[in-house]
Amino acid sequence: MPPAWRGTVRGNLLGAILSAVVTLPMSMGLGALAFSPFGPEFVTRGVLAALYSVAFMGLVAILVGARGAAIYAPRSLVAFMIASVAAGLFLKAPWLPPGPDALEAAILLTLALAGLFQLCFGLARFAKVVKFIPTPVMAGFQNSASLVVMLSQLPVMLGIASHSHSGPWRTVLAEVRPMSVLVAAATLALVMRGGRITKRLPPLVLGLAGGTIAYHVLAFAGFATLLGPTLGSIPVAIPDGHELANIVSLTLAPGFTEALPAILAGAMSIAVVSSLDVLINAKIVENVTRRRGNATQELINVGSANLVTPLLGGISGSISLASTTTAVRGGATNSLALLFHALIFLVMIPLVAPILGHIPRAVIGALVFYAGMLLFDRWSLELAKRIVALKSVQWRGIFVDLAVIVVVAGIALAGEIMAAVLLGVTIAVVVFMLRMSRSVIRRERFGDALNSRRARDASDGALLASHGRAILALELEGPLFFASAELLFNRVDAAPAEGVRYVILDLSRVTELDSTGAKILLQADERLRAAKCRLVLCGAGARPELLSLLIDHGATEVFTHERMFRDLDHALERCENELLGSLRSSVAAGEYPFERLDLLRNIGGADREALRSVLARREYTPGEVVFGQGDEGDALYVIASGSASVWLRDPGSGE
Repeated sequence: MPPAWRGTVRGNLLGAILSAVVTLPMSMGLGALAFSPFGPEFVTRGVLAALYSVAFMGLVAILVGARGAAIYAPRSLVAFMIASVAAGLFLKAPWLPPGPDALEAAILLTLALAGLFQLCFGLARFAKVVKFIPTPVMAGFQNSASLVVMLSQLPVMLGIASHSHSGPWRTVLAEVRPMSVLVAAATLALVMRGGRITKRLPPLVLGLAGGTIAYHVLAFAGFATLLGPTLGSIPVAIPDGHELANIVSLTLAPGFTEALPAILAGAMSIAVVSSLDVLINAKIVENVTRRRGNATQELINVGSANLVTPLLGGISGSISLASTTTAVRGGATNSLALLFHALIFLVMIPLVAPILGHIPRAVIGALVFYAGMLLFDRWSLELAKRIVALKSVQWRGIFVDLAVIVVVAGIALAGEIMAAVLLGVTIAVVVFMLRMSRSVIRRERFGDALNSRRARDASDGALLASHGRAILALELEGPLFFASAELLFNRVDAAPAEGVRYVILDLSRVTELDSTGAKILLQADERLRAAKCRLVLCGAGARPELLSLLIDHGATEVFTHERMFRDLDHALERCENELLGSLRSSVAAGEYPFERLDLLRNIGGADREALRSVLARREYTPGEVVFGQGDEGDALYVIASGSASVWLRDPGSGE
């Protein structure tokens, strides 16, 4: 027994019992949804597969290493994926052997392969990569799933025998059974308003019980012909390996090898969507339990469970938010609740199966319809409301997000699930590139308005004020890559025509640099040197990762330390010095005459001579320290020639 389980048996058991009450009706409905494309005769198989899923997923996940309070069960999004992919692969597939067992084996094989892909995602630490699928893509896909789930249950709720009726609408309406509609409406009302009716029963259980009672009361009252069918007999058997035997037999069927690539593609699409669902739900569970989780481990847990469970007759699942939340509120704190939850279903399946056969299909359809309502992405609705109400500042960005959502949803509704995901990701990447291709130039300033902190006399200040536009400082921000570097190159290339002789690129706010961005920096340097201008860089040294990128792309070898500075102030000072040096070419070099020193501006002749007599001349070599921080301040220094820099030690860094 894991040490964390000790002392938590009571709370975890209570949480598991309450969670099982919530999981039962929803899992039944989602199992029916997963097998719904293949006709009413597969409904009972789907319900049983969902119940097996709850039992076996929990047991496998614990053996693999699940230690949190998450409960694993069928999920609406995963069930929708199973139905969509299975319908596309196996509905009227000519290579499938006849009989329901072969069809079920084909579905379970696909789900086992999807679980294998999920497990590989987890072992390869792909959790960080998979979750980067853009939100609009996932929202569009989720909305399409919501609509398909709800629409697929309308025939069931209306009591129509087959939802594939292709006749005129009058003929379809003639098959509607009014009392079935009434039962479905009552079930939905109880589920949606159950919290106001009673706090003792979860709304899903209240809807299941209330709808079933209403159905049988109406049937007893003589309205049986106006009601839809029940689930019927559910054959229950202890898993004995016949599902695995059917899968092995299927792989030997003629035509299986030709169909395998399509099966693998379908399994991959289920795995990708299911993995996203796991990662999103794992984050939500962290907020519910207020404990840090491990997304990679959750992906391994669910992948392993989804690999083994189909081989035992169950469908794929994920982290069930409703079941997990109920378990935690009931006292669950760790995976012992998951163990109890799985064992409850393992024991309960043969006991409740005869009773489940009396549940109306209209009630199950209403529960699945409600799950589809909950699946609809609320963020999409908020975006639409902002556009309609004109409350958004960045309405173009919101409009683009909505466009991606609509396109992905439309393609998914057409049945092209994998194409919807791939196209949505492509569109989102293109939109991202367009957004990121805006100029990285945050601000540009010329040397007549921006000066270094170097103290200069009035004549130098006047020269910089009149000729300072020869210095251009460009402050960059964001990623410098192929989509944005071209705009920077165009600006730098146009600078010499404006009389600029020195271009400073401040990289302190650059977040990323790719090979194209580095190459464009080198190309800009070549163009400026050809125009007898100078390009200098600053700010890269403050960010080691950016400096390493410059080193990797060979930029530091070209610019060297002569043209790479710690910050903008030092770069400005160097450019100002060179500019002033060229402007003073007509002035004789040498030190300042004693009479021109600013110190003597308001001192008379006699006092000047007295001051001269006490001054001592000192000469220093470049780099020599005149005095250090902390020395006794007993001297006055007057610079007659050259310059001096002042460095203050940072007490925090020790530099």
